[in-house]
Amino acid sequence: MTIPFIEYANSHRLQEIDSTNNYCKTSKVKNGEWVTSEYQSNGRGRGSNKWDSLGKGNIFFSAKVQIELDKIPSLSLVSLFIGSATLRTIRNFAVLPEEYSLKWPNDVFRMNKKIAGILLEANTKNEIVELIIGIGINLVSTRDRENEIYGILYETEFDNTQKEKILHNLVENLNISMQKIFFGNIKEELTWIESNSYLKDKMIQARANQILTNGKFAGYTEDGFLLLSTESGIVTIIDTDPDFKIN
Repeated sequence: MTIPFIEYANSHRLQEIDSTNNYCKTSKVKNGEWVTSEYQSNGRGRGSNKWDSLGKGNIFFSAKVQIELDKIPSLSLVSLFIGSATLRTIRNFAVLPEEYSLKWPNDVFRMNKKIAGILLEANTKNEIVELIIGIGINLVSTRDRENEIYGILYETEFDNTQKEKILHNLVENLNISMQKIFFGNIKEELTWIESNSYLKDKMIQARANQILTNGKFAGYTEDGFLLLSTESGIVTIIDTDPDFKIN
């Protein structure tokens, strides 16, 4: 099997687009290519959520990779490993790396503020799964942040070459994560993700089998699902819903 691979040299550099994920879905972007835009007018998150741009200079990134249908693991696991690649990248350029953690299922937080979001979309055709990997990272804000719920990597404007270094490292870490998913030690990476989880030591409210339950973070399954330790034992949470809360 060929490992899904993103080629750093094969990029589409845009000035403005509604959504890099939408553009990445078109035939203009081939397998292994990626898209970035200086501005994104209608960035999307999971479900009906939107990715809010804090201003120009941030990263709006999407990549297209194709995988044989019978070879692809759980999409939840792929999303989690994309999250770990994003977290590693951000930490490589952060002044205080320990401030950053991965919030299941698809966010990177700086302390208690969201700094990056991930949107993984899949489409299957002729036994091939086409994955669109969307990542937004807040580098710097151009607006008043007094009561801002979003975090940023830099407090002041930065050299443009810095953004390119971050993009290069992001592509590199995404490729490493792909290798780990298909040929690496999944358990070892999950252990690292657990130790750098925003949910670590927190109590969580969630629905398991339609039943609202409360429990303590207990790690992840090998499919990338969340585990909670409750009074009745370990339960598996497949996804978030409106009742999902971190206490």
